[in-house]
Amino acid sequence: MLRSLLEQTLPYDLRTPLGTILSGARTLVDDAQTLDPTMLREVASGMQQSALRMQHMLEQFLFLMELQLVASDPSRLALAQAARCTVSAELLATVSQRVALAHHRRAAVRCAISEAPVQMSLEHLCRIVHELVDNALRFSPPTTCVDVQLTHGPAAMQLCVTNQGRGLTQEEIAGMQGLPVYGQRGLGLLIVRHLVATYGGTIHIESAPFADTCMEVVLPNG
Repeated sequence: MLRSLLEQTLPYDLRTPLGTILSGARTLVDDAQTLDPTMLREVASGMQQSALRMQHMLEQFLFLMELQLVASDPSRLALAQAARCTVSAELLATVSQRVALAHHRRAAVRCAISEAPVQMSLEHLCRIVHELVDNALRFSPPTTCVDVQLTHGPAAMQLCVTNQGRGLTQEEIAGMQGLPVYGQRGLGLLIVRHLVATYGGTIHIESAPFADTCMEVVLPNG
């Protein structure tokens, strides 16, 4: 599975930022003496952003590999599934805002979060929120908002992250919910799917072309 993931993800998610870095490096080597300071800063900034993107991808790969190791070890899996936490509205709002700042969209996230016990470690819950918000921001216009809503029912917690992007076709939704690789959507949703499955939850996507997209995660209450 991991080999298939690498083969399908690397062509876009890794080569694109690598191409930007190589192109910028060639520009600096060949034309550094003739570029004005503004252009130099622009080239360097592009290289920096691409390097940060690659760093984030590497961290996602390592995290995903750790999840697969846990899933293959019954004792570690049982320990992970026994974890419980109480949702912290302040903490999850902070996680969401940090992701928005990384996208230079300080006011782009609106949170409505209720606190209650959840059958999941706090680290993994924060990771789910991080990845869903990051995905929502990457695939929505910079002038729109992303809504993070977390509610509790008698037996389960429901997390909905909604963006106002281009929307998804039913074919795209079926692929994202049923296949191990999400192509240009990157590794974030794959990490979410693994975490949700580990704790016996479900993930559902509601969308249509040119409409809002809602990523809904349902997890058992703690």
